[in-house]
Amino acid sequence: MTVAARTHPILYVDDEPANLLAVQYAFEGILPVEIASSGEEALKRLGEQRFAVLLTDQRMPGMSGVELCAHVRERYPDVVRIILTAYADLHSAVDAVNRGQVLRYVAKPVSNEELEEVLRTALDAYDATRAMRELQERALRATPARAVSRRLAVQLAEPLRRLRSSLAHGGDLVVALQRTEDASRREALLGELRHAREDAEREVMQLEEMRLRLDAELVPEAAPAPAVDLARLAEGAVRLRRAKLDPAIRIALSVEGTPRAFVEASLLGQVVDALLDNAVAALARAGGGRIDVVVGESEDTGWVAVRDDGPGIPEPARLRVFDPGFSLHGGAGFGLARARERVESVGGALDLERSTDRTGFVLHLPLAERMEDRSGEYPKRRTA
Repeated sequence: MTVAARTHPILYVDDEPANLLAVQYAFEGILPVEIASSGEEALKRLGEQRFAVLLTDQRMPGMSGVELCAHVRERYPDVVRIILTAYADLHSAVDAVNRGQVLRYVAKPVSNEELEEVLRTALDAYDATRAMRELQERALRATPARAVSRRLAVQLAEPLRRLRSSLAHGGDLVVALQRTEDASRREALLGELRHAREDAEREVMQLEEMRLRLDAELVPEAAPAPAVDLARLAEGAVRLRRAKLDPAIRIALSVEGTPRAFVEASLLGQVVDALLDNAVAALARAGGGRIDVVVGESEDTGWVAVRDDGPGIPEPARLRVFDPGFSLHGGAGFGLARARERVESVGGALDLERSTDRTGFVLHLPLAERMEDRSGEYPKRRTA
């Protein structure tokens, strides 16, 4: 699965409910597909959540697929745009390319196998665009612009040429698939299309390797984060949340230790807020209840637990609770998947507790080393 497929889902837009359900069902467990029933709803979703690919029907009441792609091109240029329609005429195809700059114009009917290849190619294109932009931004922050431009031009030219070639070849194969009815020919074209996607994925991996090399070479190592008092931060989060809670929802803080961890306070605050958001949403749907925030420490880790006595999480949902794009309560905020990703980036862990009567999430972070200088709010690390 590509980087984009792991982090940002695909948004499929169609005014026919049966089509929405069919596509979402076909790719469940294969690709992260979310749905919208109109162009207006799609733009709202895109404003609330980051998507890698927009797959839209052309003929829809109100806003057409081309019009939607034109809006998305202006507001969210990184999103890869694909038109899917049963009305494949030359004028619409040219309009889609000129106004919406779509990657592909796919004619119905299209098999699930063909559509999967189209979507995976689009995810590869999204990965490549993001990797190239990040390379440029990081390098420009670290060296003079002219030298960086020359260096990037040399390093990016060949892999980008090969990537464009692979994507163009994949597009030609999709067109050929749509035009042939011979079963053996379709199987051969599908095999070639898979090879084209694999070639594109290799180029994306090379771009990612270049990004990592430039990152290590050009971007200075960030200063270590200060030691954050987990109990103090949790107390602040609870105090702020309590001030705006519905009276039917109660929240309590229990401190069983005073752990400190080397982590950005803003990152930790976002994660604790995400856990509180989840608990509040669960209790709001249940008409009220209690949230317990507990801070403690073990031999080498500090932890913060957020537990609620709401209706609980069904077993199927427990298996997907940290999947990108999955939401327990239909929210579009920081999200549990992103929270876990951020915690793991600093060497911690975020887990769902196994409990039959309460829903609980526990954040674990490595304890900070013992300090020598305790004069400041955030003492310096002990030096060797």
